[in-house]
Amino acid sequence: MKTLFFCAAAVATTAAVHADPRPSFDCTKAQGSIERAICSDENLADRDRSLAERFARLEKDLSPESFATVRNAQRDWVSWVRAWCGGKKSAEDASHPSGVADCLNTEYGEREGVLALPSRTSGTLKLEGRLIFRNRKVASTAEVEDDGYPWLTGTPADKAQTFNRHIEKTLAIASRLSRFTPGDLKAMGEGVEHLARTFEVHHFDGHLISLEVIHTNAGPTGHTWMSEYALNWDLDRGRPLKLDDVFRVDRKFWETVVAQARKYLKENSDTADVDGWLDSVSTEVKDEANWLFDDRGVVVLLGHGSRSAAGTAAEVPVGYAELRPFLKTDRPSWAGTTGE
Repeated sequence: MKTLFFCAAAVATTAAVHADPRPSFDCTKAQGSIERAICSDENLADRDRSLAERFARLEKDLSPESFATVRNAQRDWVSWVRAWCGGKKSAEDASHPSGVADCLNTEYGEREGVLALPSRTSGTLKLEGRLIFRNRKVASTAEVEDDGYPWLTGTPADKAQTFNRHIEKTLAIASRLSRFTPGDLKAMGEGVEHLARTFEVHHFDGHLISLEVIHTNAGPTGHTWMSEYALNWDLDRGRPLKLDDVFRVDRKFWETVVAQARKYLKENSDTADVDGWLDSVSTEVKDEANWLFDDRGVVVLLGHGSRSAAGTAAEVPVGYAELRPFLKTDRPSWAGTTGE
């Protein structure tokens, strides 16, 4: 079959956007339950075309080496979707393709976020996403993992290589995201356990990389758990950026940060009891895994640990002007030079 999305190598045949919903392939040549389900479902056809376009954009945005990881992951995902969704039937009518369409809509929905990999350039360096797909099946439960991780390319090559070694070790990209045992999965019953790691670029230039790494876990019941944390890298020094690289950290410093957070939340949050909620997460302020950096200030992640996706969380910006008394004289040159 010469379709884009269900043929792992056919990127160049991406269909153009049409006024009426069409998938990324010719429905007059549709074969099998997968393609027939896509062609008979307007929403699914739109999703198929949208994912195909995202895939094609990644080929343009990413380096060939990074895109190769996406292509391989997509090929493996296609094979898994065919096997998992292809045999689904409607509960009402076993001859009707709605069971396949329902399965595809769920998997396409998960995939939309996976293919939103960042790609940023600063001078001769490029920060981009790479991707790994993993899957296993235990009894009637399938577990799938989409592991999107950052990778630095370009020159100076030693800066890129040092960062990438840190990513390989810190994010353990050679290991599974899941900590479920086969017994855990078997007990979950029929359905799919989706696990994903993605990241967002908070700041990137020739001196600093500041990323928010996001983990999600959506179970067969439809409920999603998630967690986020910061990953900061000092490109000039070739090592992780620490709070005490920038600030003189003492009791007064923490009191000032919490006071700034309280002020910001009272002015910007819909939380009914700001004081009570902030008190409940105030210890998170002292965890530097909750701090993002840029040249204007910091962003403190509160309530971003392992939690229900429906839980309360906040991102609190604090400018360097508010923290000026605590800025070190030997701090990195980009910290506190603008936005004060």
